[in-house]
Amino acid sequence: MTDLDTILNLEGKILQNRRKNLNRLLEKEGLYFGQPRLLKLLKATGGCDQNTLAKETECSKASITCSLNRLEKNGLIIREPSKEDLRRNLIKLTPLGEKKLLAADEILKNTLAGQFKGFTDTELDMMFKLYEKMLKNLKGESE
Repeated sequence: MTDLDTILNLEGKILQNRRKNLNRLLEKEGLYFGQPRLLKLLKATGGCDQNTLAKETECSKASITCSLNRLEKNGLIIREPSKEDLRRNLIKLTPLGEKKLLAADEILKNTLAGQFKGFTDTELDMMFKLYEKMLKNLKGESE
């Protein structure tokens, strides 16, 4: 039987390699690792404020500010004063931001497809069930 340290070490290597591959590919699009998630939220909401982004991503406001400044500098977002509250800015995607989001989605899809290349449907189903079980355990919902 494989011990937990060996499993956790392997899991760490998988996550590290996935992130390294994603970073390398996203960099070619001028994006950083966490930025596609922000772009996706902005697309889904049609635009929102910085506080909403921080809350939804569970990131600090400082981290969101840094990412937004980079995205704005690269022309992927714009900030507009909110019509309801002029003290707030509404952050929206630009057409270039939408284009980069599509590219990022394709990168993620291809990276994950490559990660699971050669897996059978049965193996994928088993993996899904195992991940569900781990998540329940972490949430304290185990049976």
